[in-house]
Order: sequence, then structure tokens, then C-alpha cells
Amino acid sequence: MKKVLTFIVLVFLSTSLFAGGNDGDFVQTDENFYYLKTLRYGVKSFLVGTLENGEKIKFAKEDVIAFKKDGERFDKVAIVKDNVCTDNYCFMQLVAYKNSLKVYKHVYYGTDGELTSRHYVFKNEQFVVKFDRENKESLLAFFEGSNK
Repeated sequence: MKKVLTFIVLVFLSTSLFAGGNDGDFVQTDENFYYLKTLRYGVKSFLVGTLENGEKIKFAKEDVIAFKKDGERFDKVAIVKDNVCTDNYCFMQLVAYKNSLKVYKHVYYGTDGELTSRHYVFKNEQFVVKFDRENKESLLAFFEGSNK
């Protein structure tokens, strides 16, 4: 577990150093970290990447912990239902990071079949709060740096 957390910290440090530009695609698994020349979604594999030497590498969904494709980072995060983490995981887009708090955007199909999204705050892989009508303004102010 320490190894995984170390990788995640290193990834956040490296992505924050190059914020504002596309510093390349990557895939993180339990065992390895791959910097890739290109990354795409696969047909038979979840992700297919091309290394700098031209070698193609395929990744199964269950092996991937995090990935960055076209400048957008996705992490495997527990699905939140009724403000409690479930035993199910999905990839959510990391949209903000401040003071070890991470905001994830979860895009999914609602019960009405419409594509919708929710935003959640996590700290150290633990769910903290969901964005809602009551806290949206204060959370946005905090993550944008305009709170006092």
C-alpha cells in the first residue's frame, strides 16, 4: 500500500510541476508506471499505449490504478452512494487538488438514462463530501483560492 501511495504522490507532484501543458500520457498499475508516447482506449483492452521505442502495450481495466490521456487524469476511486463509499470502483476525472483534498468528477448514466455527473471530495482515498446546492459555493471558493 505504501508503494501505491508513493506512486500517487509522485504523480501529483509531477503533474503539478507541469500544470498548464500536456506533459504526456501515462498509465499506473499496481506494479509499474508507464510514460507513453500515445494512449488510446482499446477494443479488446481497456487502454493501449505506445512507448517511446514504438512498442505497443495493452492494459486490462482491473490492472490500472490511474492514467492520464490527452491532458486529463483519471483515478480508480470508490463509487459513492448515499454519502458512503461502496465496494465498487470506477475511473473518475481528477479536476482539482488542494491541501491533500482531491475533487473528482464522476460521469454516469442516471436512473432516467440521462448522462449526468457529480463532484466528490476525497482525502487520502477517503470520501469527505459531495458537492451539492448548500456547499457548492464555499467548495468552489476554497478550490479556486478565493476563500478567506
